[in-house]
Amino acid sequence: MAICLANPNTTVIAAVRDPHPQNPSFAFQGPWMPSRCRQTRSRFHRIYQRRHCVLDIGARHWSIDAVIANAGVAGLTPKLAEASASHLQGFIDVNAYGQLELYKAVVSLLRASKSKAKFVYISSAGGSLTTMSNIVPLAAYGASKALGNFLFKWLALETTMS
Repeated sequence: MAICLANPNTTVIAAVRDPHPQNPSFAFQGPWMPSRCRQTRSRFHRIYQRRHCVLDIGARHWSIDAVIANAGVAGLTPKLAEASASHLQGFIDVNAYGQLELYKAVVSLLRASKSKAKFVYISSAGGSLTTMSNIVPLAAYGASKALGNFLFKWLALETTMS
């Protein structure tokens, strides 16, 4: 984010779960913070909340140059053979479908950008099929990230065809 803010005439909008500076996950600090970085509190586990946040941003800015989709949930899970489908679904809803819905909500604002706009999906080694390990029981997280990887790779292929 600091690299983005180093560019002139750039505003970064950070959607964070808890924008309080004492929050350990609060990563948006620096001398540029007060004037060029806007925060919006957002719990993106619900589709309508993502859309509301994006509509609010669009009403204020009309276009977006970059979106970094880094939100997600992780957590230990029971053995996959013992996990319920609903337990897996909670991870998939946020880490895969949630990011896809975010893309669909911002795509028109990205297309309105005067620069070469980017949507960046952040994944992790947990979603890799080639470096998979079950040392830490993260089956639901890994499956959701693998699905997200597939969806965004497919989306990239669709976008280059059109």
